[in-house]
Amino acid sequence: MDTINKTTGLTPQQEKSVALLVSGKNHTEASKELKIDRGTLYNWMQKTNYRSYYNRLCIETKQDMENGLLGLVEDSIKAIKNSLKSDNEAIRLKAAIWLLEKLSNLEFGSPDPISELRKMCWENTVDFDPFETFNQSKFERLCKENNLEIP
Repeated sequence: MDTINKTTGLTPQQEKSVALLVSGKNHTEASKELKIDRGTLYNWMQKTNYRSYYNRLCIETKQDMENGLLGLVEDSIKAIKNSLKSDNEAIRLKAAIWLLEKLSNLEFGSPDPISELRKMCWENTVDFDPFETFNQSKFERLCKENNLEIP
C-alpha cells in the first residue's frame, strides 16, 4: 500500500496523476501512464484533497508562468511598439495580447484542503437561524475520508 502524504492526504500515485493533468495530459493519457483505470482517476477527482492539490499545482504553475512573463515585459512593450508599425506582425500581436489577457485572468480554487473541509462543516441548526455552528464531528469525518490529519 502506498504511503499517504499527511500534508496533501494523497498517495504518491495520486500526486503524480495531478502533476500529469496539470502538465497538460488528458485523463486517458494520465490513466494509461499510471496504469490505472480512468474510473479510478475520476473517483480521485471527486475528493476535496485531490481537487485542492490540483488547485495548488495550478496556482504554482501560474505563478511560475507569471514570473517568467515578468522578465519579458520590457521586450513585450518594445514588440508591441514595433508591431504597431508593421502590418505583417498584426496577427501575432493580437494573438499575444489575447493569450496574455487569458492567462492573467485564470482563477483556481483553494489549494488548502483543510480550509475547504472547514467551510463544508458550518451549518445552521434550525431554519432561519442567523447563526451557524461548526460541526466538529463532520469535520473530523471528512478529514479522515480525505486521509488528512486533524489539525
